[in-house]
Amino acid sequence: MDIYFGYAFDEKVLARQEERAAQEWYGGPGDLLQLLERHYGLDGHPGNNEFLRAEQYRQTLSAFLRERDHGRDGECWFQKAFEADALATAVTLLEMRDELILAGWTPSGRFTEGRLSTFAELEEIAHTKNGAVSAPPCLDPGFADRFRAVIRLVPQRRLPFSRFWHLEPKELYPAHINELLEALEKRGVTIRRIEAAAPLDGDSDLARFQRALAHPESSTQSFSGDGSLVTICADRESDAALFLAALLRLNPDFRPACLVPEKNRALENALLQEGHPAMGILSASLARPSLQILKLLPVFFWDPADPYKILEFLSLPTKPLHPQLAREIAALISQRPGLGSGRWKKVVDTFFKQLQEKPVAPSQLKSMRNQYRRWFERRRYALYEQVPREDVIECFGYVAQWAREAYENNPQRNPTFLALSSQSKRVCELLRSLPEEESRLTPLQLERIIRTIYEPSPVQFSPTEVGSLPFAYRPGAIMADYDHLVWWNFCRHDPQVPFSRWKKNEVESLAQAGIHLTLPAHSNKLDLWHSHQPVLRARKRLYLFIPAQLNGEEVSPHALNDFLEARFSNPEVITASVTDPQSRPINQLTLPQLGVRNTVIPEPPTPWIQLDNKPEPDPERHEFLTQVSNLCYYPHQWVFNRHVKLHKSPILSVARDNTLNGNLGHRLLELLFEHEDVMAWDRQQLDGWIEDSGKRLLPREGATLLMYGKEPERRAFFRTMKNAAWSLLHHLRSNGWRVVAAEQDIHGQIGAIPFKGRADLVLERKDEHLIVDYKWRGFNYFRDMLRNEEDLQMVLYSKFHGDPFKWAHTAYFILDGGRMLAHNKNAIAEAETPNQEVSIEEVYPRILERINRTLQWRMDQFQDGFLEIRSAATTRELEAYYQDQLMDLLEMKADDAPFDDYLTLVNGVHGGQ
Repeated sequence: MDIYFGYAFDEKVLARQEERAAQEWYGGPGDLLQLLERHYGLDGHPGNNEFLRAEQYRQTLSAFLRERDHGRDGECWFQKAFEADALATAVTLLEMRDELILAGWTPSGRFTEGRLSTFAELEEIAHTKNGAVSAPPCLDPGFADRFRAVIRLVPQRRLPFSRFWHLEPKELYPAHINELLEALEKRGVTIRRIEAAAPLDGDSDLARFQRALAHPESSTQSFSGDGSLVTICADRESDAALFLAALLRLNPDFRPACLVPEKNRALENALLQEGHPAMGILSASLARPSLQILKLLPVFFWDPADPYKILEFLSLPTKPLHPQLAREIAALISQRPGLGSGRWKKVVDTFFKQLQEKPVAPSQLKSMRNQYRRWFERRRYALYEQVPREDVIECFGYVAQWAREAYENNPQRNPTFLALSSQSKRVCELLRSLPEEESRLTPLQLERIIRTIYEPSPVQFSPTEVGSLPFAYRPGAIMADYDHLVWWNFCRHDPQVPFSRWKKNEVESLAQAGIHLTLPAHSNKLDLWHSHQPVLRARKRLYLFIPAQLNGEEVSPHALNDFLEARFSNPEVITASVTDPQSRPINQLTLPQLGVRNTVIPEPPTPWIQLDNKPEPDPERHEFLTQVSNLCYYPHQWVFNRHVKLHKSPILSVARDNTLNGNLGHRLLELLFEHEDVMAWDRQQLDGWIEDSGKRLLPREGATLLMYGKEPERRAFFRTMKNAAWSLLHHLRSNGWRVVAAEQDIHGQIGAIPFKGRADLVLERKDEHLIVDYKWRGFNYFRDMLRNEEDLQMVLYSKFHGDPFKWAHTAYFILDGGRMLAHNKNAIAEAETPNQEVSIEEVYPRILERINRTLQWRMDQFQDGFLEIRSAATTRELEAYYQDQLMDLLEMKADDAPFDDYLTLVNGVHGGQ
C-alpha cells in the first residue's frame, strides 16, 4: 500500500480520481495516527475527549495550587488567571503541555527552573491516582500522547505500507512529523515527495500571477484581461453563489474543481436550485437552531431572567416546548419582557384549557405541562448564588433524551439533533467528573463548561451525488493539477494563535536539548505555502470569488489579493462584480456562453398597484383608531396589515428602551389610578408607591432593566416616573378633574367604518370630559402634530366619547419631563400649546370633516381597484397625477411612512435611498 500524506489531508483531498488505485491511501496527521494505532493495536481512544481532558487538567492545576499554598511561599505564575477563570486557564495550559509532549519533552528532563519545571510537577500530579493531594483523575491521552506512543513503536513493529509520499517540503513540517518520517525510513519505508506544482509557461494572466508568487522579488507587472485569471466580487456570498450556479448551467462542459473554505451551504443550495447534483458540502454553523438550545439553557437557572435569551429560546423553530405556547409567550416577552405577569398567567391557562378540549392524549398533555413547568416554574437562583450540579445534569440529560427522540421520530432524521444530544451528554459527563466538593456551580462556571462543549458539528445534509463538482475545504488539500479551479470565498482568515505562548529563553533551552517546538513563524510558513497551491494548481483558468459579506458579517479579501494588487498595476482589468451595474461586464472576463451580465437592478418604486380583490371595511369588524393615520396617509400599510394580513412578527426582538419605558410607564399609571384616594396622596406617599410597585412590576414586565449594567437606566426610569406621576396629579388636582377610568374602551363610526380604541386616562369636571394620552417622549413631534392639525386619533377620541354634541378635551402627557400638551389651556391651565391657542370646537370639526372626506376618497379608490403606494420616491409622481384633487382632504405626506414594515415589498428602500 502507498501512503499519500499531506498536512491538510485529514478532510477531502483534490486528487485525480482516475489516478487513484485500490492500494492508495490518502490522509493527514490525524488519519495517519489512526491508521498506525489500528495496526499496532492501540486504537480505542476517543477522538472527542478534549472537554474531559480540560476538566481533568483543571483539577490537576487546582491540586497543584493547594499543595503550593500548604508547603511553599510565593504566588504561582498562573494563579491569578486560574482564580479568574479556572477552566479557560486549564484549556490554555493543557494546549501548552500538549505542545511540549508533541515536541518530545518529558517531565524527567533537566529543566528544573521556571515554567518548564512547573509543567513537570503538573505532569506528575496529572498521572497520580493516589497521592498526598486530593488524588485527581489521571489525564486521558490526547493527540500528542498518542502520537508519541506511535513514534516509539515504529522501530519495533512491522508496517503495513512500503512507500510514503508527502506533499509539502520536509523543512515545512513540524518536528514530530519529520521525526516520524525518519523512523519510517529507518524501517525500510521509501519516502518520496509528491510532484510539486510549477508556474505555467507563456504570457497569460494566470501564468504571470503564478510566476509572481514563485518570484516575489520580481518587478511590477500588468494584466492583459485574457480571462485566465478572474476576480469576481459580490455584495453577499449568496449573490456570488447564484451567479456561479447560472454560469455552470449555461456552460454544461465547464466543470471546475472548487476550493470551499467555509463549511456552509450557500454554494450547495444555489447549485441545487439550478438542478446540479449535490456536492455534499458539510455545514458546521454554530447558528443552527437545534444547537442554539445548548447555550440558552442556563438562562432558566438564574433570577432575574434574561429576556433576550428566553426570547431566543422561544423563537427557535424546534425546541422542547409546544410551538403555539412558545409563540404566545414570546409575543408577551417581546412587548413586556419578564416572567409571571397577570397577562402571562392568563395566556398559559387559556392555552392549556383549550388544549384539554382537543383530542389530545392525557399522557401527551401531561408531557406538555411538564415541559412548561421545567422551564418557567423551576426554582431559579440569584446571580450571586450557586445552582446545584444535579439540577444542571437533570436539565441537560432531559435535553439529550428529547433530542434523541426528536431525531428518531422525525422522518427526515435531521442529524443536528444527534449533535445536540451528543453535546448535551458531554455536558453531563463533564459535570459528573467534577470533584464532590464542587457540587454547586456559579453562572461563570456553568457558562464556561457549556462553552467548552459547544462547538459546530459538521453535518452533511445532502450526500455527494454522481456528477458533482470535485472540491476540498483547505488550500493545502489540492495535490493534482486542474484546468479550471474556483476559489470560493477568497477571503482572509486570521490565525487563531498569532503569537507564541513560549518565552525566548524557554524555546532556546528546549532547542539545546533537541526539543523543537512548532512556533507561529513556522506554522505561518506552512500556511503561506498552502495558500499558493490553488493558484499554482490551476492550468487554464482560476476564478477568485470575493464577497463583501460572509454569513452576514463584513469580510476582507484574502492576503493574496493584497499581493496581487501590489504587484500588478491594473487589477481592475481582471475584476468584475455580479451586483454592481457599473462594473465591467462579466461575460467579457468569463466564458462567452454566459451572454448578458448577471446583475440585480431593482425596479423603481411604483406609485400604485392595481388590485384584483378590492379591500372593503368589514362592518362586523372594528378598525383600530391607531390605524386611522395609515388609512388616510399610507393606505398600503392598512391593506397589507388588515386585509393581506402581513404582520411583523412580535417575537423578533425585545422592546427597545423607549418602547419598554413607555409600556412600563403606562402600566404603572394604570395601576396608580386604581386607587380611589390617589388624588389625596402627598409626594412621599406617591414616591414610595412608585418604588414598591415598580420593583414588583419589573420582574414580570420589565426584566431588561434588572440585567447586569442596567442600574443607571433603572434608576432613571424610576426618577422619571416619580416626577411624571407627581406632575400629573398636580395638573389634575389644580384644575379640578376627577378620574373616571384608566384604559377605557372607546368606539364609534365614520361613514360605514366602525372604529375602536382605548384611552389611557379619562377624567370629568362637571359636564366636561378630558382624555389624556400618555407618551414617553416626543414633545416637539406631538407639538408639531397639534400645530399642523394632524392629531387624528385624538379627534376621534374626543368625538366618540360622551355627549355626541359636545367635544371632549384632549391632551398629550409626556412622561419624560412631566409636560402636558394641548391645543389650549381650557382643560389644564398649565398645559403647553402650539404657537397659537385654538378652541377644539373650532379645530376638531374641521379636522373631522377632512377625515371623513379623506376616508371616503380612499374607499372610492379601493372600489376602483386602486392602491396608492406613498413614499418619498413616489410623492412627486402622485402629486402630478392628482393635481387639484387633494385640496379638501387631509394634507398628504411627502416622506416615507415612519416604521413602515412594508417598504421592502414596494421597493421603498431602494427608492428612498
